[in-house]
Amino acid sequence: MRMRERVEGVGGVRVVMRAPVASVPDRHNRRRQALCADSVAPLRGRAEWINSTEVVNVDTEELLERFSLFDDWEERYAYIIQMGRKLPDFPEEARTEANKVRGCVSQVWMVSAVNEGRIHLQGDSDAFIVKGLVAILLALYSEKTPEEIAAVDIDKVFGELGLGEHLTPNRRNGFFSMVQRIRSFGLLGSAAN
Repeated sequence: MRMRERVEGVGGVRVVMRAPVASVPDRHNRRRQALCADSVAPLRGRAEWINSTEVVNVDTEELLERFSLFDDWEERYAYIIQMGRKLPDFPEEARTEANKVRGCVSQVWMVSAVNEGRIHLQGDSDAFIVKGLVAILLALYSEKTPEEIAAVDIDKVFGELGLGEHLTPNRRNGFFSMVQRIRSFGLLGSAAN
């Protein structure tokens, strides 16, 4: 039986608590191992399964499958944060007021470019979890046509990822502010064609 360790610090004393963790079916273990083959250094002792090219090259079904591999929300949060850490560098000159996403508590910047009818998105945030949410949105929307962007059922995906029940209302509002910004990029891209 696997054991999950949790380290807590109280008054400078580290306490390690161990609790049994239910086994994940073999198919999940094999998938985790396959994803770990391209992993970066583990985050807080857990294997994280993403490299920078995967951030925007994951389709919706793959993203949902990856989230289903995690036993609890602590692991999902760690994965979201790791996704954000693997985003391509955001150009410093693009961190302008015009590129800020309104409605987010954290600072979020997003830019787009149209290439061969597809919208290329780039984004960044000053908060780890929000940067991970940016990465999720880039995975869902970047390199899509304006029509594909309009067709994404973000409410359904948001629910299937379980984000609605685990994000604060402010984060949820910020998430949907980013979605609105991306949809506006899609409309602009549509007008450019």
